[in-house]
Amino acid sequence: MTSLLHQSVRSDKPVGLLIAAVAALLAGLLVYVGARPFAPVLIYAIWPDSWSESIQGSVRIPFAYQLPSFFHAMAMMLATLAVTWNRRQLRRPALVVTIGLCLLMEFVQHRAVVIYVSACADTLLCRWVPGLEAYARRGTFDPLDLLAIAAAAPVVWTLYQSDLFNALQRRQKDAAK
Repeated sequence: MTSLLHQSVRSDKPVGLLIAAVAALLAGLLVYVGARPFAPVLIYAIWPDSWSESIQGSVRIPFAYQLPSFFHAMAMMLATLAVTWNRRQLRRPALVVTIGLCLLMEFVQHRAVVIYVSACADTLLCRWVPGLEAYARRGTFDPLDLLAIAAAAPVVWTLYQSDLFNALQRRQKDAAK
């Protein structure tokens, strides 16, 4: 981890964006554990038999079902900005691809798509993306998650344009001199 942070500073990639991405992932996980009555679907995809079904969300918050999608998309977009920090021409296309992947991961959970994903269990795609079938089968498609993902984009862009990250970039460039 230390080498990643040192590499990030040396290459002018903003450590702040990476930290914000991790914080967004943690916020989404906290919503899952605290406010939702079931395990994150990715845990099922990675460790199908390891999560206890008895874990129940005890905190009531508005949009508890959409916030994890919002935070996940936000984290992926922040990480994309960090990776493309020195590549101005790639930044926007990479963000569009990231948003597209987030939307695709939501659409994969739609009942009509799950049938096709389950049918491809032994194909190259499902072997190339381990856990895709379990993710699709156990996930729940929610149109409001699509809105949550779309809402994350302007939030991330506003953060990216904020004085906080501009000051961080200047500080990193000054430290590199």
